[in-house]
Amino acid sequence: MIIIASQLVLVTQLNSFQYTKLNMVRLSDYHLLMLAISKVESDFNPKAFNDKESSHGMLQIRPILIRCVNNIYGTSFTVDDAYRIDRAFKIMKLYMDYWGKGKTLYEKAQIWNGGAYGYKKESTISYANKVMKYYDEYSKHKFVYHGTHKN
Repeated sequence: MIIIASQLVLVTQLNSFQYTKLNMVRLSDYHLLMLAISKVESDFNPKAFNDKESSHGMLQIRPILIRCVNNIYGTSFTVDDAYRIDRAFKIMKLYMDYWGKGKTLYEKAQIWNGGAYGYKKESTISYANKVMKYYDEYSKHKFVYHGTHKN
């Protein structure tokens, strides 16, 4: 479980465990962007699925994006990885490291929505504005309490 300033709760696969220890962690701008995108894409639902676009998980990852990351990095991610938060964030990070290099956070939000070649389309502007609204909200709370669990 991750709690940002007691306002945002992001429940991971560990949510059924009892949390016994809290550690304070400082989030980078990149992590804040990932959280904002997760909010817009699925409202933090790691089981989200959009049949129309065949997008999966909290970040709404499409199979074509997974193939792209696998081709670039020689990885072997699958659609199932889109439902595992840690793997989904890794997929996103690799994709953004490659296609978002040198881009602003706003442009990275557009890339996540419109793809590497379609991010400048007008349709990505409202999406990026939503993402940046949440980014701005979350950036007020750069510290995160990250709970560890015991079985």
